[in-house]
Amino acid sequence: MNILILEDVPSKLKEIKTCIENTHKDAEIVDVIDWESYLRVINSRKFDLIISDLVVPRGKGEKDTIDIARMLVDDSMDPKSPNLYTTVIALTQYGNIDTFENLNSKKIIVLSYTETSNWRSALTDLIIQNTPAPNYDFVIICALTKESEGFKNAGYDVGNPDLIYGLDCQTLTINDKKGLIVTCPRMGLVTASIISTKALDHFKPSLICMSGICAGIEKKVNIYDVVIPEICHQHDFGKWGMNGFEPEPYSVQLKNSIRAKIRHLINSASFSAELMAGLNPKRSEIPEIFDHISPRFILAPASSGSAVIADENMNEIVKKQHRKMTAFEMESFSVYESARLAEFEVDFFSAKCVVDDGGELKSDDYHRLACIISAKAVYEIIRHCF
Repeated sequence: MNILILEDVPSKLKEIKTCIENTHKDAEIVDVIDWESYLRVINSRKFDLIISDLVVPRGKGEKDTIDIARMLVDDSMDPKSPNLYTTVIALTQYGNIDTFENLNSKKIIVLSYTETSNWRSALTDLIIQNTPAPNYDFVIICALTKESEGFKNAGYDVGNPDLIYGLDCQTLTINDKKGLIVTCPRMGLVTASIISTKALDHFKPSLICMSGICAGIEKKVNIYDVVIPEICHQHDFGKWGMNGFEPEPYSVQLKNSIRAKIRHLINSASFSAELMAGLNPKRSEIPEIFDHISPRFILAPASSGSAVIADENMNEIVKKQHRKMTAFEMESFSVYESARLAEFEVDFFSAKCVVDDGGELKSDDYHRLACIISAKAVYEIIRHCF
């Protein structure tokens, strides 16, 4: 957090700094004692919070002071200033009601600096409110708690759950990159889109991705195969007409550079072995047609929809939308689309593990292990490709 202080009285400056340090020990404080120095600094860089007295010297070395209330307003409202939207606090023992009302009307918060006022408590609250969200290198979106638990169950050092800007977050470090696992409050396209967009806006990651479980197209993938959508669309976008459902799919593709890196990684001889290391499946978690688990990692088209598919007719509709369709689920398209529409450049991918074929015989038997395999795949892709 970066804070600028304009204050010429040493004892008062010390009190303000102590309050800041007690509230935010890592805050970077820049302090100036005159108006001209303040102008130079405020126009050169952006701050998260500005604290100013209302009566200070005009220039360096001057003993006479001036009332800067009007100038503080004009400077704070300057459209060209990098601090146009920065919160400004006037902490002063001078001024009158008219001055205070004018400052407040211009969105400058006035705190009275007196022995009897509670300015320290008010300043503490304002520091907390204006502390920027920490930036993270990556964000992993999970639609279900069991999917986010896959990282802990895989043996990774996952932080304790924490609410950050209303998002259910857990920290995760991969190599020297700091990241967050964000769990959605419920599954589905709409929720995943909102959560992904909020995470992008608040944390400004260079990568957003998704881990979890999905359904696979029969005869194209097996249980525990991991599908990384190289192209993803929403399979239930379109309209229902007299001839049934008429799809209108819009797709988002992986960036070619990311696709190439992931393809090189998953085709390496050691990748599958690394992911299977340490897995101890229960007998009930191994499909009857298998003697052991040997997942494949596949780059292929996939789709997302707003509802769980457990019907053969809907299954056929999804299959027909792309002849190479391999998997379908409920959220990946939201993550891809949120990343595509972000105001800054951000990489993205999804890697979900197959647990059923979207037919009537759906079961939770494979979910635990699939969540672990997906988590390990996402972890290794981030570790090697980003």
